[in-house]
Amino acid sequence: MFLLFPHSLTPESIRWFLKKGRMTEARESLSKVARVNGKKMPDAALKLPNDEKKERLGDFRDLFSSAKMAHKTLASWLMW
Repeated sequence: MFLLFPHSLTPESIRWFLKKGRMTEARESLSKVARVNGKKMPDAALKLPNDEKKERLGDFRDLFSSAKMAHKTLASWLMW
């Protein structure tokens, strides 16, 4: 429970929203950043650079993709 509270306050990255096709949420998140910084949010469309559109998103299985990676993952979890 204690660990979930700070996680709920941390927004997703704009890049993640754009990769998932969630344009509205990306714009809302950027609007909050602009508001905090005292800037005006531009009306331009949000888009990823062409080279990032082909990039593969990782998932939970990647944490255990090899013995070395599994060892690092478990060690990190135990340190927390």
